[in-house]
Amino acid sequence: MLLWSAWQTLATPQMDRAVIMFIVFGLLLTLVWSRLQAPDIALAEAALGAGLTGTLLLDALTAFRQPNRSAKHGRVLAAFRRFPALLALLLLAAALLTSLTRLPLPAVDLPAAVAGQLGSSGVSHPVTAVLLNFRGYDTLLEVAVLLLALTGILAVGLPAERPLLSLNQLVPTLARSAVPLMVLAAFYLLWAGAHRPGGAFQAAAVLAAAAVLLNLSQLQSRWLPTQHWIRLVVGAGLLLFVGIAAALLAGGGLLRFPPGQAGLLILLIESGLTVSLAVNLAAFYLLRTSSSGQWAGQEDSHE
Repeated sequence: MLLWSAWQTLATPQMDRAVIMFIVFGLLLTLVWSRLQAPDIALAEAALGAGLTGTLLLDALTAFRQPNRSAKHGRVLAAFRRFPALLALLLLAAALLTSLTRLPLPAVDLPAAVAGQLGSSGVSHPVTAVLLNFRGYDTLLEVAVLLLALTGILAVGLPAERPLLSLNQLVPTLARSAVPLMVLAAFYLLWAGAHRPGGAFQAAAVLAAAAVLLNLSQLQSRWLPTQHWIRLVVGAGLLLFVGIAAALLAGGGLLRFPPGQAGLLILLIESGLTVSLAVNLAAFYLLRTSSSGQWAGQEDSHE
């Protein structure tokens, strides 16, 4: 089903159907991660891969639709279906599979190494220990990448927001009931990350999805690029992470937590990241100007 939905996403000539199949692919992948006993990754895939990314694609499809887009896509699809391109893809897939079978066995038993150091990590869940303690600089760079993506959106500029469509009154009612539960679930995921699947990224994904749901139900307006609190909140999580890393570096190691304070420092970092990442992820969708705003005025002047 994963392979079929992935192929349908790439091969269908209708862009609407392609986006829907992409969302289906994300939901199927969520089930796969659940079957592989990785509920934290499954939750992130459902909220980010199928949810937020799917909403962004649908929004972009509506905002940037052009009359000749389907014809152009048909020409691209025809070129993609040609035999040489398909043969090249099959050869690439075969080369990748061959390289995977020839990988040497790991010299270190990583699960055993993590389990052996888990007692000094400050948490009891191995994934959280790896992400925030043993390889915390990887997580630090991931946060920086998201901030860089948001900076790129602000630098490029955003199209004007379209008028909202009519909405069934049942949708805002459902949103008012669901959003408090989503916020409660996000705080639970943050707290539970120390001893079971969860943590800052999963909690932030749920909070961001709640913000998008409020906008889709017309209970919350879009954010404006001129709202400086967005930059402050997004940057605060990264600055907190960097500040703690710098303090620990002065003590002798990059993100090398003292065993007695590791749990508290990790909880502090994850709390700051939850809020900043939630705003960062939600801003990808909500950061749009109104039709009478700056960007719309520029477009009118060019016309």
